[in-house]
Amino acid sequence: MKRGTFHPEWVSIITCKLGDKVYRMNGQHTAWARLDMPPKWPCEVTILEYEASTVEDMRTLYSTIDRGSPRTRANVIDSYLVGTEEFKEAKVQTIRFVPRGFTCWFWPTKNERSKHDGDDVAYLLKTDHYDLTLKICSFLNKYSPREHKHIFRGGVIGAMFATFHKAPQIATDFWSPVADGIGFSQRSDPRLKLRNELMQTAVGYGGGARSDKKKVSQELMFRNCIHAWNAFRENRVLQVLRGNEAGKRTRVV
Repeated sequence: MKRGTFHPEWVSIITCKLGDKVYRMNGQHTAWARLDMPPKWPCEVTILEYEASTVEDMRTLYSTIDRGSPRTRANVIDSYLVGTEEFKEAKVQTIRFVPRGFTCWFWPTKNERSKHDGDDVAYLLKTDHYDLTLKICSFLNKYSPREHKHIFRGGVIGAMFATFHKAPQIATDFWSPVADGIGFSQRSDPRLKLRNELMQTAVGYGGGARSDKKKVSQELMFRNCIHAWNAFRENRVLQVLRGNEAGKRTRVV
């Protein structure tokens, strides 16, 4: 705006009226920039005014705006789930991690995951897999992404979906010690092996630029979790945690 290269004809600011309130759907950067300009400076942007009958209609509108770049997949999913009646008991920070795990579990390959957008993910979490998603959210609500970052990873949460789907009561007994480090009676406990592995590894380039953590893929992290789970379910000790990234995924017992 200050250097004369702002194009107001390229901007559409969208609002939506719901009941007695009017909500801004986009344009916050344009609005803040305009406040830094002189009062008489012309800003002839387009204003599109919508009206919604329900909160769900407004969320749908928001999720479809600015898909060109500002709306990321995670942002679209947030617009469908955060603050809804269905997920009122789930922490916002929990909801923002859960979809990553769901996609890792539900679509085993990157090729399959790439075919589905945020709308697909949000729809499945709210319908076909709603009860399972609530179980995962309830479990993760007890922990902090900052203090327990080793369990807030796509591959780990994906394994949670797989195990809570298989045996929800046993899954809690399995994942609680992995999360907080309490409840191990022997060094060869599969849960301890998994916790140590998760604490020592990072996904891709995560863990900080100077991190000395071993870098692994989401898929290998998922498979390591399932390897430990299967050993735990079969009452086997585990000397070495070694998931195999090649070939099909191991069956969850």
